[in-house]
Amino acid sequence: MLVSLLRICRLVVLVAVLASCLCSRAVAADGLSTDWSMGKQASVRLIADRGADGALRLGLQFRLQPGWKTYWRSPGDAGLPATIDWSGSQNVAVAGIDWPAPARYSLQGFESFGYEDELILPMTAQVTRPGVAVHLAALVDYLVCRQVCLPNEARLSLDLPPVPGDGATRPWRELLDRAEARVPLRAKPGQAAGGIAITALAAGGIGKTGYLDITVTAEPPLVAPDIMVEGLEMGVPLRPGLVPGPGGTTILHMPVAAVAGLDLAKLLGHSAIVTLVDPPRAVSVSLQVTPPHVAAMPSPSFGLAILVTALLGGFILNFMPCVLPVLSIKVLAVVGLSEASAARWRAGFLATAAGIIASFLGLAVLLAAAKVAGMAIGWGIQFQQPVFLAGLAAVTTGFAANLFGLFEIPLPSALAAALSGRTPRPPGHHSLAGSFVTGVLATVMATPCSAPFLGTAVGFGLAGSIGDIFAVFFCLGLGLASPYLLLAAMPWLSRYLPRPGHWMLTLRRLLGLPLLATSVWLITVVSGEAGQVAAISVAALAGGAVLVMIAVPRGVASSSVAALLFLAMPLAAVSLAPALTVKTAAHDGIWQSFDPDRIPVEVAAGHVVFVDATADWCLTCKANELAVLDKAPVYPRLIRSGVVAMRADWTRPDPRITKLLSTYQRYGIPLYVVYGPGLPQGEALPEIITPDAVTRALDRAAAVNRTP
Repeated sequence: MLVSLLRICRLVVLVAVLASCLCSRAVAADGLSTDWSMGKQASVRLIADRGADGALRLGLQFRLQPGWKTYWRSPGDAGLPATIDWSGSQNVAVAGIDWPAPARYSLQGFESFGYEDELILPMTAQVTRPGVAVHLAALVDYLVCRQVCLPNEARLSLDLPPVPGDGATRPWRELLDRAEARVPLRAKPGQAAGGIAITALAAGGIGKTGYLDITVTAEPPLVAPDIMVEGLEMGVPLRPGLVPGPGGTTILHMPVAAVAGLDLAKLLGHSAIVTLVDPPRAVSVSLQVTPPHVAAMPSPSFGLAILVTALLGGFILNFMPCVLPVLSIKVLAVVGLSEASAARWRAGFLATAAGIIASFLGLAVLLAAAKVAGMAIGWGIQFQQPVFLAGLAAVTTGFAANLFGLFEIPLPSALAAALSGRTPRPPGHHSLAGSFVTGVLATVMATPCSAPFLGTAVGFGLAGSIGDIFAVFFCLGLGLASPYLLLAAMPWLSRYLPRPGHWMLTLRRLLGLPLLATSVWLITVVSGEAGQVAAISVAALAGGAVLVMIAVPRGVASSSVAALLFLAMPLAAVSLAPALTVKTAAHDGIWQSFDPDRIPVEVAAGHVVFVDATADWCLTCKANELAVLDKAPVYPRLIRSGVVAMRADWTRPDPRITKLLSTYQRYGIPLYVVYGPGLPQGEALPEIITPDAVTRALDRAAAVNRTP
């Protein structure tokens, strides 16, 4: 019995081996594929599909190991595309590769386009002598990259019979059909293909602030589009942001990582191939570059919407934490005008509004000049400079000392008294100067804050022309100045204000405390940017100036010494600061340092990534942390398994964070981006977040996208 069972087992094994050999022989005998050219990082083979009519289609099939990629025909900032040498072939002429739509890869500031996993590059071929056997000989050179790039070579050979038999199988037909379906459709400008019509390509800006605008009509609407541009000598455009365009179109606005000094206006009239990929659709169009106002000029209603947005953003800034320290000066200015005439009431508030608007226009001048010079621009970036922080700390400390009654400025005649609400002599003149300075200080203190509508307006202005910058910043200033303009129109309100008296001395000292607290906060930010030695020196100079004003009788000598100590504060910050490097966010339990290269790895592993772009000087960021991120229900979600919380610290300049901001068309912080299997490209949240907005975004990111 046991012998019989052993014989049966041997027979089964023998049959299985024979069946395996027959199957291998059948695959080899199909005559339409080569063996795999095996490599450690990738394997390559040639497949063919030949119909009864002699039509010949070819495909170069890649199988890449996990994490490795190969490149598209225009690889981007790095890489090389695959090339095929057919010179050893006989009786066949092979056309070029029909490249399938690629994916974008971002690594350490470089943008590239290519493929992962499995790939087929389809081609068509023409038999030169029908009825004669075909010999295909392909020498393939290709590059594969992971952390490093490795060149590879494959020699592939395939012989095809003169005429395929009537019963010939076509095993690779479906694979080649799918590969050809991934090739972008070719269209003319304005011609719809796959529901997408690309109508115009515009270029503008200089250097790193250059941009491309692609005008598109799509039905159904675009979901997750990306753009590849070939034929222009410039940097690789970053992932586009979508902006409503005129006549129901969509403008894909793309910052260009161009070299400094490159004027994109010099590209006008040049031809480029624009490929739009919105999976599963892809379209390729050849276009000429036009000026922005021709291709992407917004309609009057759209321009008006942006200006209204800027007005709202500026108005809301009045209620943001950054501007609260200036409340001391505002309150005293109002109370000081309780007995003023209607004309003086109006003049005082109009002067403050003028100071605000003039300051915003001054910011516009500086940002426009930086943009022309090819420098990085953004909202609040001056707070990344220790010299600015120390200088502002000197100003706020001086105002606080004035409110505490430690000094008065005799020359030029009572400016400090005007700021504190006292009635100067001669009346009117110096109070207007003080009111103007109040507006300037309010603007300076507002710049580290972001607010609803502000980011949208600033982003449009900085991404647009020089005229757009001035229009948007004028409306921002008008919005911030609107309460003062409203008060100027209502002088009768002075009848309802309390009359000046001895109580104002106590109020002055109480209102000096927020300014003193602001000085302390600014010096702590100096410590984070320039080190403890610089911060201690700045604090010592500020304290020394205050001690001089306390200990030395008032006069020109004491005021001069205090002024010199205040002037030395920014000099100490800049001279004692070490060479600044990118600041790495400290680990405090759940927060990890920002690593853009790690994000796609975590998403591929099925994890959710929450990025918080913040800074020590961003009070809006700190308010969001205290009110939302550090409390339930958000905090328990961030500490869950499978969720990675990254903190991008922009206290000091960091090109990685600047690039993150530009990717999502932002020019200031806070910025919150959520990534995951359901949001592989990331979703940016509003500047002012709510627990519900964050948890919903985390839910969307965790959901797996099952679109076939």
